[in-house]
Amino acid sequence: MDFWEQFAGRVIDGWVLGRVLHANGPIAIFAVQREGRDEPGAMKVLLLRPVQIDDQLRQWEETAKLEHPNLLRALAHGSTELEGATAAYIVTELADDDLSTAVRDRRLTEKETAEVLEPVLAAVSYLHSKVIVHGRIRPTNVLALGDSVKLSSDSLLPEGQAPVYARASDGHDAPELNKSVVPLAAGDVWSIGALICEALTQRTTPGADGKLPGAYGDGAYHDIIDHALREDPDQRWSLSEIRARLKGPVTAPPVAAATPIVPVAPVAAVPKPEAVPAFATVPTRAPFKRRDPEVEPEPKRNWKYAALGGAAALILLVVFLLARKPRPDDPVAPVPARSLPAAAAPSDVPANPRPAAPLPQRKPSPLSATTRNPANRWYVVVATYGRRQDAERRASRIAHKWPRFSVRVYEPPVDNPHHLVVIGENLSRDQAYELQRRARAAGMPRDVYIRQFAGG
Repeated sequence: MDFWEQFAGRVIDGWVLGRVLHANGPIAIFAVQREGRDEPGAMKVLLLRPVQIDDQLRQWEETAKLEHPNLLRALAHGSTELEGATAAYIVTELADDDLSTAVRDRRLTEKETAEVLEPVLAAVSYLHSKVIVHGRIRPTNVLALGDSVKLSSDSLLPEGQAPVYARASDGHDAPELNKSVVPLAAGDVWSIGALICEALTQRTTPGADGKLPGAYGDGAYHDIIDHALREDPDQRWSLSEIRARLKGPVTAPPVAAATPIVPVAPVAAVPKPEAVPAFATVPTRAPFKRRDPEVEPEPKRNWKYAALGGAAALILLVVFLLARKPRPDDPVAPVPARSLPAAAAPSDVPANPRPAAPLPQRKPSPLSATTRNPANRWYVVVATYGRRQDAERRASRIAHKWPRFSVRVYEPPVDNPHHLVVIGENLSRDQAYELQRRARAAGMPRDVYIRQFAGG
């Protein structure tokens, strides 16, 4: 059994540890829930030396003070002991997916990239205004929570301050980190350039010729990547220059032909409007759903015909919804997987092991049906508890609130068994996906997950 799995069901400062979302040596991330409340979260746990604990908690204390709609909110932090080892932890909002699930399977379009990039730039601009760097911008840390795109918040550092623990480096990190462990604001710019490049090409750097493929080769994204991925940090563009380039090309004014100088009366100077920080004007948006009137102006309409068309559309929508309204006795059918943006998570690791899937639709595997593979038994799990009485109380509350779902307490046939509150069992993978979707749509916690067991 993995070291971290033994802590499932343990309560740390009022947070009940659920499944392990990711574990890598002294770092683990758990899905957690506040004790006695339906408030999910993601807890990152670091095994540290006692002398490091206070330094890490001071960094997270500053993180807890930050508020921005595109930054994952910190819910709690503190220290604890696990099997005699000292540990620091931080709890953040539990997201639904992360960008890596999308770019792993295909390249994003230019519009999709812009819809992800805008909230990322807004969050990083806010951090830099506070003299704080993110330090870990990469697809696994670009997260979706509901309709919002957010950056992870567990890795934030005051600019010029080194992290308490060693962090693995990859192509998303600026080259100066190979010489110094102190992240700078210019390093975030490099990471944004690598993020754009990966979204469009599935690589963190352009090809050998330094250009992006196809139509991107001479456009705004090529210019941004070219000026963000500069070896010299002083030669990289600022965030304001990146935002300006997204609005249009940077061109020099035309040179007029020489003409005689004619004296004119002086004109009073018009004062420029006060500058507004870029991050202050970017609202939270759903991923891949642009609603910026400056980018997409609302077309003129003939309101007479628009009203008639709207009424007809409403009637068709009502008929469609009534025809598709699920009933308790409906058979569970496979559905395509979801698109970007959740389990989410803190910095160094993939965010969400739950099946929130890439953008393209996926065909069900021929081995997914239970009838073809009797051992392929999938369960839809709402909560995990160390004590059976706690699980039974939770199951009773769920059954009372959502009577249309069949709820029971299940003990899987594994080492160190724990008590699962399940709403579906012995399902095919696709049936489990569909039941998970229906549970979330009905208002159950967003961290409802599926898991396979060999029997029972």
